[in-house]
Amino acid sequence: MDQMDTNKSAHYKRVKDNGGSYRDFLGSPQAIRSLFSNSGLWSLSIYNKLPQYLIQKMKDRRRQGGKSKIEINFGYRKLLLGKQALESVVAGESSWALFEDILLEIFSTVNDVGAIPILLFYPDIHLTALPYIKGHDSQIASAEANYLKTVSRLAVLAKRGRAIFLDSTSVFREQIKKKALTTSASNYHLNTAGTELLFNFVRDEINFQMSERQLN
Repeated sequence: MDQMDTNKSAHYKRVKDNGGSYRDFLGSPQAIRSLFSNSGLWSLSIYNKLPQYLIQKMKDRRRQGGKSKIEINFGYRKLLLGKQALESVVAGESSWALFEDILLEIFSTVNDVGAIPILLFYPDIHLTALPYIKGHDSQIASAEANYLKTVSRLAVLAKRGRAIFLDSTSVFREQIKKKALTTSASNYHLNTAGTELLFNFVRDEINFQMSERQLN
């Protein structure tokens, strides 16, 4: 669980305390379209999106930590991580309590209509690359321990909410040494290969767990 999860949980609680629902929290859907999308001027459409692309590139560089970098060579790609990637962010109990209350509410809503909720954990690029970092043993051990504690707590929470819990970390760690899975070396957004990997993992796990439930 990261700061974004905590912020969104707090925001949802404020919406709910003011009489709103998840619909108010999510807001009205908005179509995202280019200024020139209907004009046929493809070069103008590309230029229109260039500023957003450059901003993302600058964010990626800041994430890499400037001159303080850890380099991992996978053969097909060199991954440069800022040393702050090894910092273990541990959520406080108050943040966990709020997050868990909201997830249990979501699970209950899904269960009430006869469906089975699924809680999926997939790692960011730093957690995925953790086993391949050389040195920094104490920091790596701390980050790995935090990860294991987090997924263990999420698994217990899913069981309480009659949900299926899936952790895709191991498959991403196995495949990242073979091919790129994200849109850039420091970004957690999945590329086509990463999306296919996640889809296949989720499909196979759901099929397996549903067959296990039928047997029991």
